[in-house]
Amino acid sequence: MAPAQFGGPTDPRLPARERVVTLAAEGAEVAVGFSTLSRVSLATIALGSIEVLVLWAPGTVSPLAEHQILESRDVGAAAASLPEVDGQALTFVLKERGRFEDEQTGSLWDVTGLALEGPLKGSRLPFSRTHPSFGFPRAATPAPPSGCRLP
Repeated sequence: MAPAQFGGPTDPRLPARERVVTLAAEGAEVAVGFSTLSRVSLATIALGSIEVLVLWAPGTVSPLAEHQILESRDVGAAAASLPEVDGQALTFVLKERGRFEDEQTGSLWDVTGLALEGPLKGSRLPFSRTHPSFGFPRAATPAPPSGCRLP
């Protein structure tokens, strides 16, 4: 579905009203839809030589879905980080909804990139530059998503 007042061609791979996280680095740009993230909870995305970790967790409701926010649906929240601490590369797996474990130290992390438990407790993953939005800006300017590895 095209956004209102837009009559140009759209990219059919991404619904216009899909919530997305858009990442850009080294001339590459990727939009990852929340519908995908809600199924897999994490994705590692290569943007040129840079790897970016995108984490998703439930618990954020949309203020746009219903007239009363209490009746609104959970759309979740996503954040993108560089998967490293003090130069140590980390690989993440989903431990439970909204909690992620790095395979190198066994530390437990939340969606914001904060280590909650384990040897790295209190550490924070460096944020990656992201732009959360809807899909219609991307749908109006097609660019093939590439370099996205889902678990």
